[in-house]
Amino acid sequence: MKISGLFLVVLMLALSGCSTPNLTGYNWAQLSDGEVFHIGADDVLKVDFFTQKDLSGEVIVRPDGYIDLPLIGEVKVGGKTPDEARVAIVDKMREFEKNPVVTVQFKAVKSYRIYLMGQIQRPGEFQPTRKVTVMQALSLGGGLTSFAEADEILIIRRVGNDEQHIPFVYSLILKGEMSQMNITLASGDTVVVP
Repeated sequence: MKISGLFLVVLMLALSGCSTPNLTGYNWAQLSDGEVFHIGADDVLKVDFFTQKDLSGEVIVRPDGYIDLPLIGEVKVGGKTPDEARVAIVDKMREFEKNPVVTVQFKAVKSYRIYLMGQIQRPGEFQPTRKVTVMQALSLGGGLTSFAEADEILIIRRVGNDEQHIPFVYSLILKGEMSQMNITLASGDTVVVP
């Protein structure tokens, strides 16, 4: 009986120690991915050439980040904004035209993917057409289940070969505290709800 009583005390102490993670030391503004989309694999771009309409059209970004365009060939656009991609296309087009006028815009965003796991009504992969915050992502998944440990949510972000683990305390957001914790998710982020 003493062993089970001691076990219960140790268990209660352990559980009380993991209620709220330490939130100091996080630069929430830097962790938020921002509103600007960067071009990625499978995105569909609409490229318009002002003086060369026959070159205009829609292109799909290859997995290596390149697109193929008539006349100028391959152009690296992966990781760029549409305006940066426009500049890259204009630079290549200058071989054929002195002052090319080009526009680049998203026709369909397919590279932005987020993942929801754990105690979510509808876990899985989601492809929103615009960037979403953590709360918006949870909403896409239908919200938390009744078994969710809402204050122990974790965002896992891959940065190169490393993983960042970013805490998210749901109750603080509901109270209107720490709203900066409701970061905009980057493509590939996984929200884990224990």
